[in-house]
Amino acid sequence: MDMIGKVRRLHSRKNKSEREISRITGLSRNTVAKWLHGEVDGPPKYRRGAQRNKLTAFHEALQQALKADARRAVDAVQNGISSPAGCTRRASDSSHCSSRS
Repeated sequence: MDMIGKVRRLHSRKNKSEREISRITGLSRNTVAKWLHGEVDGPPKYRRGAQRNKLTAFHEALQQALKADARRAVDAVQNGISSPAGCTRRASDSSHCSSRS
């Protein structure tokens, strides 16, 4: 917002032209013109449009699977199932749990 204010001050108070402002600030003339004549409500932001990717077709199925998995996790906690195969140590120390039969 600082640069936009500076551009507007140079134009309104010091009566500088768009070309002079671009020379002083190092901004392009198109940017200066946009900031002076357009509605600018804040600093410029990068806006990426919605893009399709490989998983877009499976979005709904993935959402349902994640919800189902979350419900299973809640059920496991409520039923007192703390870990697989009766292992009582943390997941980081799970190497000993897989060796049990």
